[in-house]
Amino acid sequence: MTFSVKATIVDVIIGEMFFRNDAIINQHDSDSMDENAATNKAAKIAKQKLNTMKLFVRSDDDPDRYTITIKNVMRFELAMDFVGIGMSFRQVASAIQYAKIRTHTAKLTGANDLIVGQYVRVLVGTSLQHIADVLDHESVWAMSLAGDSSTHRGQSFFDLRVRIIFNMLVKFLDALYPPWRTKLIGMSSDGENTMTGRHRGLVTRIVATAENPVLRIWCAPHQIDLIVKQAAECVAYGTWIKFTWSFSVFLRQQANLTTRMNVKCPKQTNRWSHLGRLLTFLKSHRRQLIAYCVENRPDNAPTYEWWLVTFSIAPIIDAINVTITILQSRSLLIAQQESHINALVGTLAAMLDVAIVEQGESIDDDDDVVYESMRIPVDSIVAHIHDQGSFATKCYDELNPGE
Repeated sequence: MTFSVKATIVDVIIGEMFFRNDAIINQHDSDSMDENAATNKAAKIAKQKLNTMKLFVRSDDDPDRYTITIKNVMRFELAMDFVGIGMSFRQVASAIQYAKIRTHTAKLTGANDLIVGQYVRVLVGTSLQHIADVLDHESVWAMSLAGDSSTHRGQSFFDLRVRIIFNMLVKFLDALYPPWRTKLIGMSSDGENTMTGRHRGLVTRIVATAENPVLRIWCAPHQIDLIVKQAAECVAYGTWIKFTWSFSVFLRQQANLTTRMNVKCPKQTNRWSHLGRLLTFLKSHRRQLIAYCVENRPDNAPTYEWWLVTFSIAPIIDAINVTITILQSRSLLIAQQESHINALVGTLAAMLDVAIVEQGESIDDDDDVVYESMRIPVDSIVAHIHDQGSFATKCYDELNPGE
């Protein structure tokens, strides 16, 4: 089994970006390591790098390419199968060893984590070469990039400056396919300022690098997410969302309450859907939460006004979350997103009896709540509150007319 990979992919992406000496050296405490030890460590790591790259041999026919020859195909394919199901390099080596013992297959002899690492680099390099070949095909005249970051358990995977990300991405694309600037016609992102800022945004800088005009696409679910976050921060001049956040933090710290209720308060993160789950929890356990707050922090217990806003906003959040879930479906086409967004607008308009203010139309401030070109009758807001149940109605009745 033989592969051929461009030298830029091997030297830059595999050799520099995927395996760096300084990244490994920095894992050790430099204060506790003298100069000789640091030098020895660097020499050892350099030797490891040479060993991990030993399968890449400069081609005699083309000095701009590397040739990789896999002599033990069975061991290579089995190792990649194990890596593909999430096993670590050391686990793969052990699994191959046990497979050799059980099947009495001599071809599986000699597997270790270093060899598995060599195989993975070969697989990554050849896969990147396939992508480069596709981009370089005469039938491919354009390409698009999708930029997004993600969170898991409330912590960002990437916490790097835009400049670092931009330089790294450009370096990667230059090594993968140097003419990428001539074929880039589309760039999608979530619309965050860090991605689309006028001067420092990643998308802005990538678009400026391209040689042709680039169509910038904003992800619909992320755009909805940003809009509803901004709307939530405007409720009660920002006091509602601020108290909701602090209240959730307080509840998560109460071990006795968690034991008593046999359920822990969901964590609110920057995801809008998480806020929906939090409000559902607060509504479902309001009696126990109110009793606990009256007993343990009566001076900072949720007010009737806060509960009223919470019950009123919760169904709106639920409707938005349903649409966001649909828009994130892998089988949904971009052309189909518009109908679901229009359906969401219709649902919210019907829920609150939203109407468009016609130009020149007179409006009674006592009967309607107006925002830009939309208005909601006060009676419709009161009816929406009553639809949320007896507790929401009680909270409304307890408020002063001015509130």
